[in-house]
Amino acid sequence: MRILTIFIMFLFLGVFFIISNENISLAREGGVKELSDACYDWMDDLFSNMMSVVGYAVDLRWLPSNSSDEG
Repeated sequence: MRILTIFIMFLFLGVFFIISNENISLAREGGVKELSDACYDWMDDLFSNMMSVVGYAVDLRWLPSNSSDEG
């Protein structure tokens, strides 16, 4: 339950940062569409970066190598 709460708070903070950084007015016509497009782009970048980090972590050598394997 805590993880879900933290995740939802992270998403809300992200939306608030998008609104403030992009100067999006929800009262203006098309403001909600502009916000949804910006949020979609943010989520796309977020997941793309997460996939890159996980891919990099998978490629790392996690176990020590044996000296007999090197030669």
